[in-house]
Amino acid sequence: MQTKADDFYASRSPIQAGAELYGSDDISADVEVIELMLESLKLLSISPIVLSLGNVAIFNALIAQEDLLGEQVTKLRQIFARRSTPDLAEFIVSVTLNNADMFSALMKLEGDASILDKALDVFSGLPEAKLAIEDLIKISTQLNTTDVEVMIDLAELKAYEYHTGVVFSAYNEDYSKALAQGGRYNGLSASFGKARAATGFSFDLKFLSQAQ
Repeated sequence: MQTKADDFYASRSPIQAGAELYGSDDISADVEVIELMLESLKLLSISPIVLSLGNVAIFNALIAQEDLLGEQVTKLRQIFARRSTPDLAEFIVSVTLNNADMFSALMKLEGDASILDKALDVFSGLPEAKLAIEDLIKISTQLNTTDVEVMIDLAELKAYEYHTGVVFSAYNEDYSKALAQGGRYNGLSASFGKARAATGFSFDLKFLSQAQ
């Protein structure tokens, strides 16, 4: 049981199902996991599906360029989680940032796959962020997304800080929250003795069964 639900509509005792793929840092692993997630949802006869793609490595690359205290990073993450442009503007005024314009741009970078070309221009001076965007371009072109609308949301950070790269969620307008979600979390297994590349997804069977 979770001490608190992930969001207002979530259960504190979810019945989770999903999949994890360990040992590969290649984007083909992310593609495989995302397609498995989508196929799993199709078995539940849920359609249409909107797939949201992001990459937390962009935010992490920006943070690495700044001299921020841990509490300031936490506050900035919370601002992005709320999608609060006014709060971000206030934060930028109160704290000296090397890349304030990039943080402001990141908050607004969402839309269809064409937004990735604009993102490459915005982060052209930040190699790690460019690589993260290029990964998203490759993933979006390699995915078999028949009957799925793909949207890009570069400001998506997820509720948990252990994600290190691509993050994704599946939505349907008839459901109050994400149907399924996941992402890459390289290094999470280090706490169990060995760091390994990993990507995976999960969904709450209780939520899906009650919502149908």
